[in-house]
Amino acid sequence: MLPKDEPAELKFNGVPAFEYAYPVLPSSVITRFIVRMNQKIEDRLVWRTGVVLKIGENKALVKADIEDRKITIAVDGLEHTRRDALSAIRFQLDEIHASIKGLDAQKRVPIPDAPNAEPLDYEYLLQLEQDGFEEHPVKNGKRLVKVNVRKLLSGIISEAERRQGSGKITNINIYGDVTDSNILAGDENELNG
Repeated sequence: MLPKDEPAELKFNGVPAFEYAYPVLPSSVITRFIVRMNQKIEDRLVWRTGVVLKIGENKALVKADIEDRKITIAVDGLEHTRRDALSAIRFQLDEIHASIKGLDAQKRVPIPDAPNAEPLDYEYLLQLEQDGFEEHPVKNGKRLVKVNVRKLLSGIISEAERRQGSGKITNINIYGDVTDSNILAGDENELNG
């Protein structure tokens, strides 16, 4: 029932925010997403492989490219609320992915400051941040661009959520005789003896 082609009147200037890449992309993924998000469709801007959504004060363009096997998400609006709109979209797509056995969607992050660079693997960026890397060079056409890892990730998920999800473990090595000593370990401000 949906039109086959993207509407000619579509003018969208959002920031590339996130991308899913697939070994095989069934067309049902974007169809199911559109059905789930139907209450958020902006001005009937919907077609078989894409949709424009209004989430809070933000607009988002979600498009599937069946041939290139990817779904791209761009978000426009207030910078400090874009992350919430992106989170709502990612939540729905992650739910759909979980319901399709063996889909194996790879999460990737486009680099707004380097439009010709390949998107970076989301899990790799999280690992870079966890290991203390502040910058990561990427090839943007014929030149290298330094990407601020924390800033790029902060457009997707808050620093507090990243820390909470990382399950950071601190190893403490104790040397010498600890006889008659008390050792206390804590988690979330609770001490465990």
